[in-house]
Amino acid sequence: MKVIHGLQGNPDQQIILTTHSPNLASKVPLKSLILLNGTNAYPLGNAPDGSSYTGLDDDDQQFLEWFLDVTKSNLFFAKGLIMVEGWSEEILWPALASKMKQQRLISQDLTEAGVSVVNVGGTSQLRYARIFLRAYGPQIDVPVSVVTDVDMPVSRLQRLPTERAAKAVAAKAEKLRKKFDEQSVRAFVAPEWTLEYCLHKSSSLSNSFKAAAIAVHPSLGKGDFESKLVQMLSKRRLSKVAIAARVAKTIMEDSHSPNPKLVLCETDVHIKYMLDSIKHAIGAEG
Repeated sequence: MKVIHGLQGNPDQQIILTTHSPNLASKVPLKSLILLNGTNAYPLGNAPDGSSYTGLDDDDQQFLEWFLDVTKSNLFFAKGLIMVEGWSEEILWPALASKMKQQRLISQDLTEAGVSVVNVGGTSQLRYARIFLRAYGPQIDVPVSVVTDVDMPVSRLQRLPTERAAKAVAAKAEKLRKKFDEQSVRAFVAPEWTLEYCLHKSSSLSNSFKAAAIAVHPSLGKGDFESKLVQMLSKRRLSKVAIAARVAKTIMEDSHSPNPKLVLCETDVHIKYMLDSIKHAIGAEG
């Protein structure tokens, strides 16, 4: 890294360095990177006329210079990507893929397919996804799944008539999909509020989620579970990562069990977006 830093200080020489190291990639300015994919080379900076080769604008470039660290830089070396908002999804998605393979919904898990789950630590997925959008020329053959919450609290929706609430959620989800869906990038939006609320509502994983949530927060086992869950989510007091870790452990153990009990149903609307995001990233749609 010191050598790279020193070499970049000389503007009068051109140096080409190839690497498979996220460490090195994270230290080189984005505009200096060239992504090799298939038989094509994709510059991530600007063309000679000053226009961008990618979907990134100047603000995106500056943001990524700050936040594209070693962990996130593995996106340059993946065959497929799942961009998520936080640790809960990063922990849960590989377990879901393992279970999907066990059920033969897919033929490979994420590791076998060369798919990386990139935790962007917030809702800035679009900035990262734009790295894979080309302003012109051939598209980058890397499927990118962007997973995001619909973020419409139940407490707000309960004040609306059922039909109006459903339309509001559908409109928000469609707006998010239009924001992201382009070239190989696809958005997969939680149908209700947050990941945790979807797990609670899921016909496939509700029991596993409830057991995990009560193990982490025993008070959830006393009284009405849903109302207490909504309250904790609203006040941001739910230990989401600890719960996700327990749910992931349950799913992983079941996927390797000779007598599995869990079944991920593709007709389960509350987890369908999770399953579809994995299928898209490994190229197993349809």
